[in-house]
Amino acid sequence: MPRSCIFCHREALPGISRCSEHRTPAQRKKGTTWRPRPDLHNSVWTELSKRIRRERPICEVPGCANPSASLDHIIPEHLGGTDHIGNLQALCAWHHQRKSASEGGRARARKRRS
Repeated sequence: MPRSCIFCHREALPGISRCSEHRTPAQRKKGTTWRPRPDLHNSVWTELSKRIRRERPICEVPGCANPSASLDHIIPEHLGGTDHIGNLQALCAWHHQRKSASEGGRARARKRRS
């Protein structure tokens, strides 16, 4: 069933909760919002993530005792990081979200400066 626009209840565009009239400026510029990257979330990555999280069941942030929930690149791919085992860490959901948010903030700040 198609989604409805959160403002006028007309049919929303695929991947966003707004119709074409109510898209934000960022959505207009981009066209649509997030789409899964097939190269990032594929079966190879999924299996690698499961294997490493089995080997490292606890979050790798010092002092954290939460179970690892996701696999993370220490140096992000867009900054030259690779999928090499030495560049991967198992993090709990809270630390992964926190790290991703801080990386996103730094990326936005770099864009504003350029």
